[in-house]
Amino acid sequence: MKQNSSSKKSLWLQGNNLVLNENQEKSFDIKNDRIEITRQSIFSEQDNLTKLIKIIIWGYPNFGRGRNVKNILDQKNSILNIVTNLYTSNLDIAEFESLIQTFNKINSLGPSTWSKILYFFNFKVNNIATQILDIQIIKSLNKGNLLELVELKHITYSKEKISIPYINYISILNDLARQMHCSADQIEIFLFHFNNYYNLND
Repeated sequence: MKQNSSSKKSLWLQGNNLVLNENQEKSFDIKNDRIEITRQSIFSEQDNLTKLIKIIIWGYPNFGRGRNVKNILDQKNSILNIVTNLYTSNLDIAEFESLIQTFNKINSLGPSTWSKILYFFNFKVNNIATQILDIQIIKSLNKGNLLELVELKHITYSKEKISIPYINYISILNDLARQMHCSADQIEIFLFHFNNYYNLND
């Protein structure tokens, strides 16, 4: 899956924002001071720290709002330890809820970010692949203009109450993908790009 993100290299090299060392920089596609990252390049990255940095740059190409991205990057080693020290990548519900409680203790790490991390590190919950769930997707779901996803209309961006709604979200996307003979992340991309910008009721 190619969906790419383009970010100014200079954004990640300003003052205390330095996140790319010389070795890591070799793993990035940099052209004319722009860092180009595709989903596939993140999935195929073998170095876990570089993978995590790619996820952040891909997800927040404009360096996000306020200090959120800076706070997350400052804690990248702690986040990586949590993810890589899990004994399984296929979590049951109790394990998933415990993981989210741990994530919630990390400053600025909300569903938009941890869902990207779980997705690109190929985690599952009860054998269902995790998917990205960010504010743009939630806004699309809140419109309620897709019958197949209307059950997700009232999902909210709440760090404390997101665990069960998130499991419901990935379950419904997984079921719908089987019915439509596509992948769940293709539906996720549709929600992010299309439903958010076009009124499907017209």
